[in-house]
Amino acid sequence: MVVGNENVDSEEMTQSDVFGDASNLGHVAPDHDTLQEAFASSHYAPPVESGFAAHQESSARTPHASDADDTDWESAGNWSSEPSQRRKKQLLIGVAALGSLLVLGILAAWMFGDSSTPEPVAMQPLATTDEDANIDDPQRTTEDVENEPSTEATNPDDSVANDNTLPIDNALSDRGNPNAQLDESPNADNTDPTTTEDPPTSMQPNLGGPIPTDLIPADILGGNGSIVPPPADQNKNADADNVDSNDPLMEMPAGLEVFTQLLDLPGAAPDAPPTTPQDAPAEELMIESAADAMLDPMLLATPPPEVNIDNALKFRVAIQTEGYPLSDFILVCSELTQVPIQIDWVTLDLADISVAQLVRDDKPGWKPIGDLMNTVAQHLGLTFEKEPTRLFLTISEAAMKQHLGDAISVDDFGDEKDSAQKWIDQFVESTEWEERERIGLRALVTDCLRDARGMPTKLSANARSHWSARAECLDQPIPSGPVVRRNDEPDVFPDHWPLLEGGESGPQLDTAIALAGLLRHTARVNQAACLVNWDDARQRRLSPGQLVLPYANQPAGAMLAKSLAPMGLQTRVADEKHWWVGTEATYDRMPLLIIGDELGPRRDEIIARINEAAARADTLILVKHDPVSDRYLGLVPRFLYRQLPAILKPFAN
Repeated sequence: MVVGNENVDSEEMTQSDVFGDASNLGHVAPDHDTLQEAFASSHYAPPVESGFAAHQESSARTPHASDADDTDWESAGNWSSEPSQRRKKQLLIGVAALGSLLVLGILAAWMFGDSSTPEPVAMQPLATTDEDANIDDPQRTTEDVENEPSTEATNPDDSVANDNTLPIDNALSDRGNPNAQLDESPNADNTDPTTTEDPPTSMQPNLGGPIPTDLIPADILGGNGSIVPPPADQNKNADADNVDSNDPLMEMPAGLEVFTQLLDLPGAAPDAPPTTPQDAPAEELMIESAADAMLDPMLLATPPPEVNIDNALKFRVAIQTEGYPLSDFILVCSELTQVPIQIDWVTLDLADISVAQLVRDDKPGWKPIGDLMNTVAQHLGLTFEKEPTRLFLTISEAAMKQHLGDAISVDDFGDEKDSAQKWIDQFVESTEWEERERIGLRALVTDCLRDARGMPTKLSANARSHWSARAECLDQPIPSGPVVRRNDEPDVFPDHWPLLEGGESGPQLDTAIALAGLLRHTARVNQAACLVNWDDARQRRLSPGQLVLPYANQPAGAMLAKSLAPMGLQTRVADEKHWWVGTEATYDRMPLLIIGDELGPRRDEIIARINEAAARADTLILVKHDPVSDRYLGLVPRFLYRQLPAILKPFAN
């Protein structure tokens, strides 16, 4: 009960509050009249009319009222508090739940426990019948069969069984006794228990392990219903040899086949034990792949900014062009317009058009830079081709044929003119290049064929040195050693275009300079022409106007390497007068026409080995043998050219 805001326990209501003095708790309760009189005499009692009191008194004295008022108000159960009753109920529920869990645990242990009774198994092979024994052993006579111990059951209860029924129960009973005899005959008691007889020749070998009786197949072909379990070892070998590779349980799911390369597991048998790789032979090909582009994922996610070439060429300038080399003039125009301008150096070099020649403006003054560029190009016989992301300075096909006509002609081959023309046509038509590129390739192949046959060449020595090379590595022995990336080992060719190492860096700049301006300024200090592969720069979100501030107190090669390294670019030396700027990946894949050794009688093996090396490097090459000079001409990437000494090492003299 609650009075006000304070909790009052019902246990505080004692019998003394109703019956008076607490000392009378141990005595017998007063009768009903005494209680009524005491309650009526109290000043707390309300006034009661005499008629109601008389009726109350008369009704209280009736026998029916005395029988009904027999409740034991003094029992402890009627005076217990509600928290006590709640605790008793909770205790009773907890005990019941604990008992239920205990019972469930016992039932689970009984149901899922191991059975103590073993399953009947067949451990030993069973004897064959007399007829089968006679068939197996033709030398046996009838008397031998009669003199043999009987294998029939001696128990009278077993006489109703079929004669051909095998005593499996006896085999089970003999499982624990290795000295038990398989034959139960009357003479068995007279034999020495320590000696055993050899099993009959018709007995099958031991099974080698327990086999459930319900799994042993019946000998259908025998016709007598006997049980003939096959040997376990033979079944194991047969299962291992007859594994069906098309079994769906043995195949790798289609969605997991791509992970077999990561896990290095055999696809047909993922549970097969690992195999130890054999030692590779000395002449095993070890090809180093070309360099990777190594693009930052953020660069791939961010497209390069678009350049409005038409608006950029409307920019008005007035510059003094006297004394500007062509390569420097192109870098200045790229810096002013922010448009990458690529020079077709292969075509211009083969056509003997120097990128270092001076350009001039016949009508100097203010004019759009696009008009100035067209004027310079027309003066040199060149043209600007507009592409979506750049301008391409090259030469027309007609002008190129005119410049390379003498080098393409095969009149100087004499009697072998026709065969040489056919050989060159087959080589050039094997490529999938554009027509203008094929014209330059035809001129280069023809001139290299002259060089291979010992004839005078017609292209300039500088042009041939930029795009072709001699690859002679069979005449002298090559020391053994691992294939390395650069020219610090003797079994590789040096880089055809080495990295820039020396040079003058010029005075230290006190303000930032555009990237195109830095390259032009450094190359001019070293009296060289700088050609930039703007395709590589654009992939790295670099524009000709990118600002840099290099540290000049060091050689030019070191200064440019540190300035271009964060951008993934390199500066290479094609010759003393020409520098090339691009990525290592582009350089490694740049084609090079090589002139090989005299092959001799093993020419087919050597060419096959070069093709195999290209296949392992996952690159395309073109190698063709010249029967006149017994040399080969090959169009290969430069990273494969470096490794030719190691590739052809087994054929070196």
